[in-house]
Amino acid sequence: MLEVFYGQHVHIELDFLGGKVGRLTRLSLSAAILPTACPALSTVTWLELDGPANDAEASNFGRLFDLCPALEHLAISDMDPDFASMLPAGPAPQTLNRLALAALEDCYYDLTPHYIAWKPSNNLRTVSLVFEGAHIAHLSDVLDGAVALAVTQVDKHSTTTFVGAMPGVWEHKVRYRHPHVSADDCARHIAQLVMTSLDALGGAETLTIPLTFLHSFFRVLSELPALRSLTLSVQRDPKTAGYPWHLLRGAVERIPQGCPGLRSIVFDVVHSPDAQPPDLADVQQLVWELFVVPCGMPKVRVKGFSVSILSEGDFPGVLVDSCRITFDTGEEPAFSGMDDLGVSMDTFEFEDPVSRTVE
Repeated sequence: MLEVFYGQHVHIELDFLGGKVGRLTRLSLSAAILPTACPALSTVTWLELDGPANDAEASNFGRLFDLCPALEHLAISDMDPDFASMLPAGPAPQTLNRLALAALEDCYYDLTPHYIAWKPSNNLRTVSLVFEGAHIAHLSDVLDGAVALAVTQVDKHSTTTFVGAMPGVWEHKVRYRHPHVSADDCARHIAQLVMTSLDALGGAETLTIPLTFLHSFFRVLSELPALRSLTLSVQRDPKTAGYPWHLLRGAVERIPQGCPGLRSIVFDVVHSPDAQPPDLADVQQLVWELFVVPCGMPKVRVKGFSVSILSEGDFPGVLVDSCRITFDTGEEPAFSGMDDLGVSMDTFEFEDPVSRTVE
């Protein structure tokens, strides 16, 4: 008996697959018209389909959860706000544990209300919402219970992704397009959104943000009581081709004051395949910027510099010691172990006379 069905421009009716309960578990539809009832759909656990694009496709879309009461995985793409009222009222079947929703491009359509209406009482393990909008009404609900939050920037500051890691292997993600927000206002706008979600992030121990967001996120950092690790993602400035280490001046020393429980800061130095890899001058600039920071800084771990680059360095031992810097090269480590946050890492030891750089 048929277990998998893929169809385009399909009009599913009551007698689909003989009109009987069978073994159909996986269903992928594009531009489909759903029936009011269909026994063959009652066994579907994995469903991917387009959102309704016209009145005919929308007519029975609201019956989706009645038609497929055993759903475990649901993905709906190209969702049109014009048909939002024709979608299921919810909640989704209690079996649902993976939900992926994506709105049409170039239209404002906050999908978080659907998440609120559809999520089963036992919550969803994996959530992905992709949309454009002026705001996010229920970001706090999507991120509720996260033990780690990563905020990343793509598409020249016009898109931000929030990824909340939940206890276990659960992950809730919102990819939010905001072309109406200027590049200068982007960090402030995103920080304000996270501020509205603080009640949901009381247990967040790890936060990852771009270094360019640091100034706007100081209040956020001070309002996360469980925060223990801060990762700053650093990329080359496309205008200057350099890493923006100058943003640390007058900023990084404020972190211990606002986050007394913070135990480590990680600089994740990344570069695109078509950009120049980080070099010795880049690591020297970072070390000198950290050297002027007063005492009391958490431990600093730096990722992204190769062993070959670091071996060229000639840093005064007191300089690197005072910054409490550990370099994580990820290649042929001189030492492998677990840091005090339980994160596996490989560290690099400088050759004498600066071998004291590793704690």
